[in-house]
Amino acid sequence: MASNAEKRLVVFDLDGTLNRTDLFSVPAIQQVQQELGFPQLDPATIISSYGAPYDEFMDINFPGGDASTAKAYQDKIPAAEKKYLHLARAYDGIPEMLDCLHQNGCLTAVCSNSNWRYISSALGALHLMEKLDYIQELEKGMSNKGQSLRRLLEKSGIHKAVMVGDTLYDYQAAMDNHLPFIGCRYGFRPHEMQGIAHVVDSPSEIAPLALRLLGE
Repeated sequence: MASNAEKRLVVFDLDGTLNRTDLFSVPAIQQVQQELGFPQLDPATIISSYGAPYDEFMDINFPGGDASTAKAYQDKIPAAEKKYLHLARAYDGIPEMLDCLHQNGCLTAVCSNSNWRYISSALGALHLMEKLDYIQELEKGMSNKGQSLRRLLEKSGIHKAVMVGDTLYDYQAAMDNHLPFIGCRYGFRPHEMQGIAHVVDSPSEIAPLALRLLGE
């Protein structure tokens, strides 16, 4: 049996890579904006905050807010997301792609800037939890996805890995950890994928490219 150091790992961002987040997140955030007395922002502005570190996310969605705003958001967003979570959908082909990776001997993981509550709720609604071998949240004390990805690699003990995502935050996390990166142009920030060496336009393209980068 191969040791973890000999295994191959494909690490995914969640929002805009596996999860069509806007379907439930936009109305949930708009509801909390209204409840807290902030303007309801348009979907494009809210979507632009996906994948950003928490402080940047709050600055975009609750401009001028303070620590009490952040606390109120954290208190209210679970119920708002639960209200709309029935709208959640994965991108077409995601379950099949994850199955293909497993069938070819790869392990799979999610590495997100979100917390465990959000990640587990979203993956549960998408029926993807059982298709992922590792889940890495942004732990307390971490300031970026590069640190989170490093923790995931340490926990798994796997050295041969590739990162898949749709933002420059994902790309930078891969670079910080000396991993190849696959950019998803079907996600929320296709303009950020310009100039990336390895890109895909649909989930069906991910497995063949990941296997090639990892060395079949």
